[in-house]
Amino acid sequence: MLFQVSLGSKELFHSNFLAWLFDSYKSLAHELFLPFMDGSFEFLSEGSFVDREKGNTDLRLNYVNNRHVVIENKVKSMPYKEQLEKYAKNTGKDHCYILLSLIKPEFIDASQSYQGENGTWQYLSYGELASRLQSLSGKYKTTIEKKDLHYLEDYIEFIAALDAFAKCLKINFKEDPFDFYGGTIYLEESYNEPYLRTQDLRMHDLFLKTKYLQIRDYLETKCKEIFPNAFNTNMQAHTGFSNGSANLTVFYQVAKGIQVGMQLQSNHFRMYAQVSGNSKKALAFTTQLNEQNLWFDFTGGATHHNPASIKGKGRIIPGFNSYSGVFIYKYVKLEGYTVAQLMDEFTGNLQLILKRLPKIEKVVYAL
Repeated sequence: MLFQVSLGSKELFHSNFLAWLFDSYKSLAHELFLPFMDGSFEFLSEGSFVDREKGNTDLRLNYVNNRHVVIENKVKSMPYKEQLEKYAKNTGKDHCYILLSLIKPEFIDASQSYQGENGTWQYLSYGELASRLQSLSGKYKTTIEKKDLHYLEDYIEFIAALDAFAKCLKINFKEDPFDFYGGTIYLEESYNEPYLRTQDLRMHDLFLKTKYLQIRDYLETKCKEIFPNAFNTNMQAHTGFSNGSANLTVFYQVAKGIQVGMQLQSNHFRMYAQVSGNSKKALAFTTQLNEQNLWFDFTGGATHHNPASIKGKGRIIPGFNSYSGVFIYKYVKLEGYTVAQLMDEFTGNLQLILKRLPKIEKVVYAL
């Protein structure tokens, strides 16, 4: 039942549960988060209260000496340092900051924390939260109403299962195959079934969004190392989700509204040209890039694709597909790729764009 209830708003559900726990069983909730606090947090049951969505943070436990335990909860999205810095700056340094996240972000260090400029965020996984609640539910069993104890036990079982699911979400960028785009979780031989489909679990959007956000974040980090002067200015990466499928778009903006880039959706790897709001110029731009062999050749990655594998239906230009006449592309299907090879496709072709940029810019100026 809890799983069904949580589907409406996954992060809101968990934050509301913890707020209810602090309101209803303050001593238990205080002990739950006590390991994260220093000795300056003075707890009095009648003087402590909880805020929801205070200063954009998900949950804030308020203590009598004007100290706060700020909890940022991430279930269906990835945490970002910039966001955590903003929240801590708005609240102040002398408070306790906890990042409760289904996925452990790369910036969490060996001490299970992030040392920010405005405060230290301590990481709490849903698995650890389940373990702590399990221990405390036994300790406080006689003080918890029977119906609430059943509710708590169901919640512990639920988030323990959620944590197990989360282990399938983490990408090993050196070894993992690129085989998750369909929303399938391949299981170890010890399981009765060879795989699970995330659509059946009603976790398809969370599964794909989390996977593609990790790819984007990893790619951004790699691009900032390779292209320190270009990334985040002309060169950008964005994720999206449409028609039950996640996508990643990486592009170089040659001029205002004019891009050359790549898009990954399912196992389709696209090379595209775009002129926003002008299909006539988009057609001319694409035609010149193609005729001058400046783009659409799929030669920048580690794998050089056979020209026969490059696809497009040819409704506007022979061998090309398009969206709305302004986003024109060719694509290849990525079969048997690792995630590492996928990263090489993106970075290699970005290097190709920069190498050919003077000629691409000449095409733009002639439009």
